[in-house]
Formats: sequence, structure tokens, C-alpha cells
Amino acid sequence: KEEDPNVEDTKPVFSWDAREALDPADYCFENLEGVTVGKFSGQINGQQFSIENCKDCALFVMDNVASLTVDDCTNCTIFVGPSKGSVFIRDCTDLKIAVCCQQFRTRDCKRVDTYLFVNTQPIIESSVDMRFACLQVNYPALSDQVKAANISLFNNEWSNIHDFTPVEHTSNWSLLPSTAVFDSYLTVDHIVSVSGNDKAIFSSKNSLFPLTVGSNADQEQFGDTALLSLFMGSKSDWTDINKILEVVWKKECRLRRSKEVRMNTDTVVRIYGNVENKRKSY
Repeated sequence: KEEDPNVEDTKPVFSWDAREALDPADYCFENLEGVTVGKFSGQINGQQFSIENCKDCALFVMDNVASLTVDDCTNCTIFVGPSKGSVFIRDCTDLKIAVCCQQFRTRDCKRVDTYLFVNTQPIIESSVDMRFACLQVNYPALSDQVKAANISLFNNEWSNIHDFTPVEHTSNWSLLPSTAVFDSYLTVDHIVSVSGNDKAIFSSKNSLFPLTVGSNADQEQFGDTALLSLFMGSKSDWTDINKILEVVWKKECRLRRSKEVRMNTDTVVRIYGNVENKRKSY
């Protein structure tokens, strides 16, 4: 049957037809050895990412991702930007990794130092000699990336490790010294490679994430403890809270852990009493 050239094609057009095809090669680091490579703001845009079979590399994923897997890597230094989902590390040895995510898990790993910000309890399985520290980092795009990944800056469970395969009379994991910083693993070449793009600061200086000593910190080392509650309005932002925390640190106080919760007026009154009346009495 011949088609009438005067009749327009009424074939429906769907939203996925208009999407630009993604090249899987743009969303992975694979089979690399002895190199420094990076993905930067706007290059991943919340897609899934994978790192596989890399050795003696420095790998920087400085954009938000949907989720990330690291498989069969040895002696690598890795930075991963905010992940809206999970970060899963498998069959890796001698890694130094900094990561911000909703969920964190390792399996069959050895000697991995992790600088971690995670909103849920981290899990290790069949892994040994695992060490953890509170992630401290900042770069210009990080704040927007954290918001895009729907990550709360004040719900960090980095030290609350759950070991699925514990060993009697020993521990498969420990905390890094409080003085440990991720940039100690970076060479000048690494820093130059990433600073030219996103000007990252891998230290506690101006870190977007509050520094906490961890729920397992030795109480005798820090003395008395107290609960600090901050009530922020809907228009307040992270900068307001971080300014208050800077004052806390200058007073030589340390945060053991932080928690962000949403409370209505009834809940506030039930826990703290009539806050409005107390405010008027001062």
C-alpha cells in the first residue's frame, strides 16, 4: 500500500525518544594502572558510575552519582562525590577512599582506609583491617551536589560500623587517629590535577561536613558530655549552623555525633517544655 505524501506522520513521540544516548564508557574507570584521572562537575549528573580493575591510581569522581561500585582495585586513592544511593566496594585491597553517600558497604576487602560521610549505618562483610574517619572536604560545587543527592549534612553514621562477619576476640575494623586527613595520601600532582577543575580542599579547613569524633570515641579523653540542640527555621541554611559549630570548636568542645530531625511544635514542647515561655523569661 502506497503512503499518501500529503498525510503527516502521526507516530507518537515519547520522552525517552528525545533523550541523548549515554555512552557507558563515560561512566566508568576500568583497567587503569598508574594514572591520575577525574570526572568533574556536570560530567556525570547523577548517573550510575563504576570503578573496576584499577591499580596504583588516583581516581576522582567529583560529581553527584546515583550509585557507585568499586571492584577488584589495588593500591588506589579514590574520591567519590555525593551518591544518592549506595557505594559498594568489593574485592579490593590497600585503598584510600573518601566518599559521601546514603549507604556504604564493603565485601571481601583488605586494608581499606575510608574517610566517610554516610546517612545510614555502614556495613562491612568478610573484610579485615578496615579503618574509618570522618570525611572532611569542600569544593565549590559540593553543596549543590549534596542537595541533589538528598543527603543530610548532620546525619553522619561514619563510626557506627556493623560487621556482618565478626571474629571472636578481635575486630575487623577500627577508627583512624583523629589527626588523620585524606590529603595526606595525595601528591602534589594529584592536588594540581583536581584543583584546576573543582579546587578541592581535602582537609578540615572550611569543610562542608561537620567534624565529629565518633560514637565510639573514648569519653575519658574528652571529659564531660552535653546535648547541644539547635533550632533552625525553614529559611536557615547549612552556613548558619556551621558558623555556630565553629564557635563550639573554638571553645575546645568536640562533637561526638550529630543528628538532624524534623519536629513539629507539639514534639518540641513535649521534649523541651514551652520553649516560647522560656525565651520570654530571659
